Amino acid sequence: MKAEHLSEMEIQQFALDKTGCEKHIADHMERCDECIAKAANYQLMFSGIKHQLKPAFDFDLTELVLTQIPETKPGFSSSLFFFYFIVVITMGSIGIAGYIFREYLFKLFTGILPMIMYLIILISLAILVFQGVEMYKKYQDRMRSLNSY
Repeated sequence: MKAEHLSEMEIQQFALDKTGCEKHIADHMERCDECIAKAANYQLMFSGIKHQLKPAFDFDLTELVLTQIPETKPGFSSSLFFFYFIVVITMGSIGIAGYIFREYLFKLFTGILPMIMYLIILISLAILVFQGVEMYKKYQDRMRSLNSY
């Protein structure tokens, strides 16, 4: 038997996973009664921890939190009004420019071969789908992280 015993970490590793520990740990554990006793104590402790009941509140936490959140009243938001104003002006400008230059725009798109037009539409749709899927995955990740707290 070796003069020095295994460290607590090595004994815990052996107690948790006998097959996954290093060879020198397993060899020492075969010969040392003191380390075997420590490993048995750790196994007993680990099994006790696994069989403990999960803690539960005896009150409704959701109700307590919701009563503390102040109710907000919808009000006028100048930044939101400014945003909608910019959107309306932009859409109006695009619409007016489209109406004024409608003949040129029509000629622009009729001069393109149909195959190229279909290719452009297909690529645009593929980009939109991939962006939508990525956005949905980010949303799910954020919801998962919020739910984990």
